[in-house]
Amino acid sequence: MEANNVIKTLIVRTGIEMLEKGLTSGTGGNISFFDRESGLVFITPTTMPYHEITEADIPVFRLDGEAVEKPREPSMELFMHLNIYRSRPDVNAVIHTHSPALIRLAEAEVNHLGIPTAPVYPVGSRELAEGCIAHMGKAPAVLLKGHGAVMTGVSLEEAFRRALDFENAANNIYKV
Repeated sequence: MEANNVIKTLIVRTGIEMLEKGLTSGTGGNISFFDRESGLVFITPTTMPYHEITEADIPVFRLDGEAVEKPREPSMELFMHLNIYRSRPDVNAVIHTHSPALIRLAEAEVNHLGIPTAPVYPVGSRELAEGCIAHMGKAPAVLLKGHGAVMTGVSLEEAFRRALDFENAANNIYKV
């Protein structure tokens, strides 16, 4: 149980930092962590301000989508996160941002950062869950046209660092 609390604390802190660094606004985006040892996926709740989320609010699921703890409804992108973890044994953390420069990059004719781009899919849909990983492949990130970006990592720290680095690089290109 102690490990679960550490993971939940990391998710809460990462959400606040994501908001404060401008990688999302309002309640947009979502964060998850897959503890491969326990087989549990921890994910941010849906439509809840990041400054209000506590460890007790974090839903926990099995990789098949079965709820283990559901104090709040999970992010509507739960299936996108689960699909990434099922497809990518090298990934333990996923951060989905709504960062302005990366959204602009997803719309650009030429992607100067080389991040794969997925077309528009309905938010929270199975099509988005499948299309995200299909376009991401083995890359560390994917842009979601008209929506945002998804970053992966072995740890939440690595996924967050990628989100910041890619956003900063896109800012330098587009001066958003």
